[in-house]
Amino acid sequence: MPRQCLGLILTRKFGMTYHSVGKLLNRDHSNIVYANKKAQTQIEIGEREYTTAMINWRIIFDDNEIDINSEIDQKGRLKTRINNLLSDAVLDGIITIDERDNMLITMLKTTPRRAQITEENELY
Repeated sequence: MPRQCLGLILTRKFGMTYHSVGKLLNRDHSNIVYANKKAQTQIEIGEREYTTAMINWRIIFDDNEIDINSEIDQKGRLKTRINNLLSDAVLDGIITIDERDNMLITMLKTTPRRAQITEENELY
């Protein structure tokens, strides 16, 4: 049941394909299609175990500061991942806030990798 609800969330809210969700959950895409329909039906009729599973997934996403709306596009995903990684590093005492800020400034000033590769190829 929780896996069915997760499949529904990943396809409906994150915009993932049935094939991608199937690979992630180690299931065939047709299983994901069936599970999504079943989960949606059970949620619509208010089946307690399915609604509880959906609430639990919402809590997991909230606890990990995963904003579903920003996860839909690639830039939003990247921004969320970088933010979570740096926030965790500060909270774990791996880096200070000043070090985090300096890392971000350095990243912004760094020439994109694609341009560096082009320059290296021109040298040869």
